[in-house]
Amino acid sequence: RTGQRDNCTDVPASAFEQGTEQGDLAWYLPGMQQWIYSVPAFITTLENTIQQILPVTNYPDRIKQNLLANITESASWISRGHMYASTRDGRWELFPGVKHPQGLTGCAFWVSWEISVLLQVSLCDIGSFRSLRTAC
Repeated sequence: RTGQRDNCTDVPASAFEQGTEQGDLAWYLPGMQQWIYSVPAFITTLENTIQQILPVTNYPDRIKQNLLANITESASWISRGHMYASTRDGRWELFPGVKHPQGLTGCAFWVSWEISVLLQVSLCDIGSFRSLRTAC
């Protein structure tokens, strides 16, 4: 903890990675995934959300074009839980084979604006789910 305002970004990435001594937040991911997928519109709107978010990310144009050309695969990859698995494995991929556009990991990855838009929820907010605010 930094002792400053709680901004949900001050825990190392290894806290989310299975098999590490600090991997106490790896348990959070399956529950969070289950809660998000219980939102009726999530999976049906994921392709549209990806299409809207890509133009404003910091990805190079070739990566944006590739992701848009393979948007169904990208949405399916996320909806099948591979994004969560990539963080538990320490790869921190936002899309298949593609890291976060800002290079974020750990709590900063999960509370980034890109993840908030994709998942349609800010994981640092207090709401009807277990927030990362206290843990991070």
